[in-house]
Amino acid sequence: MIKRLLLIGLCVAGVAYARPIRHSKPIAQWLMLALLPVAIVTDKITRSYTSLADPLTYEESPTGNTIALFDQSIAIGTNTHYAWNLKRSQLVSMALKSDVDCDIYTNDASSGSPTDHIVLKAGKTYVWTLAQDTLTAGPGLVKVPISADITAGIYVTNAALCRLKIKALLSA
Repeated sequence: MIKRLLLIGLCVAGVAYARPIRHSKPIAQWLMLALLPVAIVTDKITRSYTSLADPLTYEESPTGNTIALFDQSIAIGTNTHYAWNLKRSQLVSMALKSDVDCDIYTNDASSGSPTDHIVLKAGKTYVWTLAQDTLTAGPGLVKVPISADITAGIYVTNAALCRLKIKALLSA
């Protein structure tokens, strides 16, 4: 099932708002698409490990010049399509979070030939950075979640209403 998007003429601080044509949902259901070009963006990522009251902390500050955002309330569904594209070669860091378990497929539905399959667990924030790409996958820290450009959007499968957030820092 593909949801076609109709972009409306509203732009605030470089953020374009769009909504699925087939639905007339309240403003909370509007899809926020953003590509915010700026001179330099610096994210701050902090990881901490505490054992026996002896915290070990690692901070990283990746920089880029564009932020790609996806922030959407998603109704229960299988392979719901959203037009959100990304160039893998420009990816510097990425964070993904959903409030319920969901699966994300890139470039094709799960019934087809998706490029990547990302499994998100409820309430867990998955963070990836270029500097940490050699680490093994684990809760909160994953290898790069996409292996190729996302050119045909993302497909989301979820068994309950969910709020999906994706933030990608890019360097063009």
